[in-house]
Amino acid sequence: MGPFLLRLDQEWRSAANLQIRAEIEARRAGYLARTGDFIGAKQQIIELRKRYGDGRDGRVSILIMISEALIFHFESLDLAALDRIGRAQLLSKMLGDDDLESIASAWKAHIEFEHSRFPAMFQSLSLAISRANPRNHEAIARIANIISKTATLCGNKALARQQFQTGREHALKECDQASIEALQYNMAAFRLARLRAIFCLGPVDNYEISEVRTEISTAKSLQALTGITALQSYIDLCEARILLIEKNYEKAAEALKNIRNLGPFPDGGFSPKLIDLDIEYCMACLRGSHSTVDTIDLFSDSDLSKLDPDERLVVRWTQLQLANFGNNSDHISAARTCFSIATEEYDTFVQKLQIELDALVLIPHTFAD
Repeated sequence: MGPFLLRLDQEWRSAANLQIRAEIEARRAGYLARTGDFIGAKQQIIELRKRYGDGRDGRVSILIMISEALIFHFESLDLAALDRIGRAQLLSKMLGDDDLESIASAWKAHIEFEHSRFPAMFQSLSLAISRANPRNHEAIARIANIISKTATLCGNKALARQQFQTGREHALKECDQASIEALQYNMAAFRLARLRAIFCLGPVDNYEISEVRTEISTAKSLQALTGITALQSYIDLCEARILLIEKNYEKAAEALKNIRNLGPFPDGGFSPKLIDLDIEYCMACLRGSHSTVDTIDLFSDSDLSKLDPDERLVVRWTQLQLANFGNNSDHISAARTCFSIATEEYDTFVQKLQIELDALVLIPHTFAD
């Protein structure tokens, strides 16, 4: 049992009444979901709903909804999580409970980010910040996590690192190992996402590649140390993708084949067809020539619309490289045009994120104790 659960157990034993105990049990369910123990989380919720399913206690009801949202999200990326967390957010507002409204809004922002709903994410994040106070470590750790990974996508290393440290400090005060692990994973995953895009636009510094490789290794080691399994597939995906950037094509192709049917992964950052395209690129690099696969038509417009702009950029870049291997002038011309469009879309995407981020961090607030 980790330090966070031990602390909850101690609080449960010393709780003044049954309602406070129920709140602790609901928080425990949410933590179990975040660490991959979905059976334990669901059982805890079943027991709580037997006693509090009639809504007799507002705070307990809110915490149950938050935990149910986390189960939906971490187990299968089910969009039902947004309905649950939205209800928790609304009920918190109705009760005038700023702490729970901040927590619910922060988790809502997290889920919206994972589903690439960035305008909604910034709205939820702004609300979470406006309701947060320095003692609400759960909310602040989650807020900082989201700002950190958004800043990483924009290439704003200073803000990303500062928010990483803020999130880590507040997670440590909660003894929240799952949040610490998530912060480390996100630093690795979103630095890799940024690196993959920059790799498509021109040469990348070998030191940058080495740093991202170290971030991924650190996240994997921390995951093994803590026994948290909720992000295992993500780490495997990161390892496969960094191998490709490192031009270790044989190992990359093998790792990509292994990851293809794992998950769940968000639609915006993953597609089996994208994995197939990456594998084809690895094989072409190993052979030194392109196969007969028509890489221009591998993706339909609807397939690409599901991907985030940085992933669309990777698709178009890879298609261009394969077209060059095939030495087909029509394919090369079409691929070059598509890549140019994807580059403009990616630049616009990053600029919009940065504008929203700049506005967000100007909101008056302090997270200092």
